[in-house]
Amino acid sequence: MAGLASLGVGMYSLTKSFEYTQNKEILYSIRKDVEYLRRIESEIDENINSLLHENYEVTIQFGEPFDMIEVMSESPSEDEEEMTPRQKQIMSQMMGIAVPILELETPREFLVVDAWEVGFPETSNIEFDLLKQINDYYRSVKRVNTTVERLMDMGQGRAISQAFAETLTVHAKTHNDVVDDLKSRNFISLKNKISEEKARLKKIRTRLVEEAGNF
Repeated sequence: MAGLASLGVGMYSLTKSFEYTQNKEILYSIRKDVEYLRRIESEIDENINSLLHENYEVTIQFGEPFDMIEVMSESPSEDEEEMTPRQKQIMSQMMGIAVPILELETPREFLVVDAWEVGFPETSNIEFDLLKQINDYYRSVKRVNTTVERLMDMGQGRAISQAFAETLTVHAKTHNDVVDDLKSRNFISLKNKISEEKARLKKIRTRLVEEAGNF
């Protein structure tokens, strides 16, 4: 009987020790989750302010197409006079028909995606549906940043290939649709869900802390 009692006490202690260790891991995970949600809230506020006060839409207009090689032949520079027929052929294949950029208005500042790029904790306790909404929001923000990066070195007066101009026209429309979608989103609803999730996680954390005190 004494042996059974000793075994029972040992099993109880082992179980409690395991629960204590598990709770500590969950507490750490919840703390990381809450920190992550706080960073997201801050970034959403910053991005809303940027979208409201800065123009993030793209306006692009091209001139009439022209043959780059013909223009180079009509008014050659010193460098162009040294080009061989083969080099001109390569240039023609690269540029072909070109178009000038007559007008270009594009955002120059990136939106904030720091929290999303770092990623949420691997053992996240955040509700899956909320994580999906957060990821969907950040994917749209990232697409805006892709446009900023892609057009950063572009400028009025520059000539680009006609094929690239057609690609940019489609990209600009898609970008503007994404910006319109971001502006029309209910950020208050998303922030409320984030606040509710933080409150839920804090309640779990409080309960686990109280249980840990009873060990």
